[in-house]
Amino acid sequence: MTVSKQKKQDGESGGVSTVAASVVGAVVGAGVAVAGAIALSNKENQEKLRGAFTDVKNKVVGLGDEAEVRLAEGKEKAAKTGKTVTEAKKDVKGIWQK
Repeated sequence: MTVSKQKKQDGESGGVSTVAASVVGAVVGAGVAVAGAIALSNKENQEKLRGAFTDVKNKVVGLGDEAEVRLAEGKEKAAKTGKTVTEAKKDVKGIWQK
């Protein structure tokens, strides 16, 4: 079964070939690796990088802790809201059954 409203693919190629994109990606990746190796050969740069990674790690841990607290608060609010809705539902049902 076919869908008549489905967009048909036109026969034209509108982008860069995947082979060319792969080659360019490999060249760029190799360039980044070489630049990283040169930068890390210096002890001072290594220490700066360690410090930067430590800062990033600490920020991520802090954000994780904050997310856990907010999630717990959200669960608590959802439980209270659910309880309120259940009580209101009972009240409304009681009114209509009279």
